[in-house]
Amino acid sequence: MIKRARDLNQICADGLCVGCGICESLAGPARVKMTMVEPGYLRPHTRQPIPPEIMQTILDVCPGVSIDGSCVEDTPLLDAVMGPGVSVWRGHASQNEVQFRAAAGGALTALAMYLVDSGEVSFVLHVTAAQDAPMLTERKLSFDAGAVLDGAASRYGPAAPLLDVTQLLDRAEPFAFVGKPCDVAAIKNLARHDQRAADLIKYTLTLSCAGVPALGFSSQFLERHDIREQDLSEFRYRGHGWPGPTYAKTNDGREASESYLQMWYPYSEKWKTQFRCKICPDATGELADITSVDDWPTGFPEKDEPVGRSLVVARTQAGDRLVRKAIEAGYLKMQPAEEEMHGLHQTQPHQVNKKRGILARLLAMWVSGLPVPRFRNMRVLASAVTTHPVFHLRNFLGLRARVRGHQNREHVPR
Repeated sequence: MIKRARDLNQICADGLCVGCGICESLAGPARVKMTMVEPGYLRPHTRQPIPPEIMQTILDVCPGVSIDGSCVEDTPLLDAVMGPGVSVWRGHASQNEVQFRAAAGGALTALAMYLVDSGEVSFVLHVTAAQDAPMLTERKLSFDAGAVLDGAASRYGPAAPLLDVTQLLDRAEPFAFVGKPCDVAAIKNLARHDQRAADLIKYTLTLSCAGVPALGFSSQFLERHDIREQDLSEFRYRGHGWPGPTYAKTNDGREASESYLQMWYPYSEKWKTQFRCKICPDATGELADITSVDDWPTGFPEKDEPVGRSLVVARTQAGDRLVRKAIEAGYLKMQPAEEEMHGLHQTQPHQVNKKRGILARLLAMWVSGLPVPRFRNMRVLASAVTTHPVFHLRNFLGLRARVRGHQNREHVPR
C-alpha cells in the first residue's frame, strides 16, 4: 500500500515541502505562517489548529504531494521527457536593457512587461529581492513594465510567491504569474478547487528549475568575501550578462562577485537543495503556458557572454498566441524553432536524467516507508523506459542512501 502525507507537519518532516506558501494562503496567516528554518528553507509553521476541511484542501492543492498533468492540452509537439508544446522559439528580449539585466535573454521579463503594457492583465505576480534584506526573496506585484524589470533575473534561494494568492483572487482582477514549475503546479491544483484561479490567472510563465538551494549556500558566498548579511544593499544571483555573476554590494560601497562557474561548480558538493526537488517530475514546467530556458547548446555555460539567449516553449495555445503578440508588438526578437522540441535534451541534459530517474526514486521512497507524492499524467513511466535498467538501479540505490542518511528529514517549525 502506498503511504500518503496526512498533514503539514508530515509534509515538512519527510521532505516533501517545496516552500511555495500556498498553504498559508488557504489556511490564513493566523493558522499557518511561512518561516525560515535550517539550513535555509521556507516552511509552514502551524500556529493554530487547522480545520479538517481546510487541511484536506491543502493536501489536494500542495504541489509537494500532488501534481496532475491532466490539465495539459493536446498539443502538436510532445516529447516523452520534456512534455507538451504548441511552438518553440529561439531569441531574446528586444530591449537591450532587458536582455542584459535578465537571466536568460529576458524572454519571461519581456513577456510580463508586454502583458501589463497591453492591458491583458492588471498586474504580474512574481518574486524579487526583499527590499530590506536583499539576499532574501519576496513575492511582488508589478502593475507596470518598470516594476517588472526591477524584479528581473533569477533568485537562487527559497521563495513563497503564493502565500496570499487566494487573497489576490479576491481582487477580481486578471493577472499573470511568473515562478517555478512547482508554483505553477500549485496554481493548477488550486484551479480545481477555486474557479477564480482558472478565470483570473490568465497566464503562467515558468523556467527550467534545477532545484531550490538552501539559503546557507548564499551565506557561504558572503563569508568568502567577509560580508555580513545585515550590511547588504544589493544581492544578485544572475543577470547583467549571461549567465551573469553572483554579486553583492554593501551599504558602505564594498562589492564582491563570482562568475556562475565560480559560484556553483567548485562548491557543488555544498549546494544543498530541497529533498522534494530530487523527485520532481516537472522541472521544465510542463503545466505552464510558457517555459523559457537558457539556450546553452551543450547544456552548460562554457563562458560568460554579454547578453543571453532564450529557448521558449509555448506549451498551450494561449502561450503560443502570447509569444506571437509579444513579437509583433516589438517586445521579443524570436524565430520559430520547432525542431528544437527534442533539442531541449541538449540544452537541458540534467533535466532529462532527472525525469528518467523519477520512477526509481519514487520506488525507493515506497520501499523505505515514506509518503509518496501523487504524480498523475506526468509520463513518469514513459520517461523511464527510454533508458537502461542500470540507470534506474543507480537512482534507486542513491535515493535509498539519502533516506537512510536522513537527508530527507527536516525541522518542523514550532
